[in-house]
Amino acid sequence: IFSLGIAVLIYCICLPGFAAVNDIFPTDYIALKDGTLNTTFYLSHRELQGPYYKGHKLIDGAIDTDLAAIRLSYHMNVGQHYTFAPVAVMSWVNNQSSPGIVSKALGDESKGLNDLKLGGSFWFHRDYDKRQYAAISLLATIPTGHYDEHQILNVGENRWKWILGGGLIFPIGERLVVDLSPEIAWYGDNNDYLVRNK
Repeated sequence: IFSLGIAVLIYCICLPGFAAVNDIFPTDYIALKDGTLNTTFYLSHRELQGPYYKGHKLIDGAIDTDLAAIRLSYHMNVGQHYTFAPVAVMSWVNNQSSPGIVSKALGDESKGLNDLKLGGSFWFHRDYDKRQYAAISLLATIPTGHYDEHQILNVGENRWKWILGGGLIFPIGERLVVDLSPEIAWYGDNNDYLVRNK
């Protein structure tokens, strides 16, 4: 019982980190031609299994997440060699947990609009012929999404978040492209986390 309790606790602590990552999709860091308005739709499905303790699965716990997102960006040249693109991202998310013990610990369901993301990307290197791109980006996540302060499993984070990221894209041969996207995030306060300041 003690091991199960510890594993579920670790599962609960790690869940917000899983849910809070900034979703970067392939080709997000490709600079487009001057004056291009880019509208991108994403659909994704994720499964988080567990909890595990010392390599063994304690219960058949799972969190399934379905996401539908729209991303708008407008690419404009800055001088002859650089590109800037303001970006807006909005998504709808459906989280479901199972079985009962996991649902009781986290909440069984959370769905609705996610937090709005606004920001921009600046390409300091772009070579359309060689398919090489390098950029930095800054995004602000505004706490507009659905949030239930009585459970851990949530769509929105109920706090501001600032994300500084970078993107490097280069080809390996004719058919393979490497897309590297490191990032760092700063988080504001969520004053309603499980009805207490966190």
